[in-house]
Amino acid sequence: MIGGKYKFTIFALPVFVIMLFSFAFVSASNFEIVSPAIADGDWQTIQPASVEVTKNGNNNALSLKTISNIPNVERNVYAGFGWVYEDDSSAYVVTTHNGVKDSKQNPNGWHTHNISYEPVAIPASVTHCITTITDDIHAGVIIQKDSLRVNVRESELSTFMDPLKAISFDIVPDPTCPLGVGIGILQEEVSVP
Repeated sequence: MIGGKYKFTIFALPVFVIMLFSFAFVSASNFEIVSPAIADGDWQTIQPASVEVTKNGNNNALSLKTISNIPNVERNVYAGFGWVYEDDSSAYVVTTHNGVKDSKQNPNGWHTHNISYEPVAIPASVTHCITTITDDIHAGVIIQKDSLRVNVRESELSTFMDPLKAISFDIVPDPTCPLGVGIGILQEEVSVP
């Protein structure tokens, strides 16, 4: 998936991985230890029957609700939500990982990527390794309390999307993954129409 409209910035990914690993070390500016890539909160629990993908011309509105308020921008939260593509091994994701700047649109907050992932042999905090990741995608991300809505052009999506399937996940550094980073899927929610 490297190339074409989903160009993969060779420089950006190693920087992203190095920055993720650096969270475990002492910060030079204030000597505080920052824990790595774990979020785990009620806000990561997707409400049943709340996942929607609505097409309006060349645009898609993706939405879901959680059981508590989603943090707007919070330090040391490395997590996200994703709408799963039909192939069940890739997703359009909305992530936050303050301090790891791989977004031009919103480097310190929620932003979007297309990712591909594969299951790990022995799941623990990482259930899947990220195998590809695109540059950030220009999209409208709206968080209001327990609601997440994303407006994105159809052309930014990789393939046909399962309109009712979403995931919540933590972002976790893992040197055994091809790109050095994985996700720990916390929930897979399939809404029934």
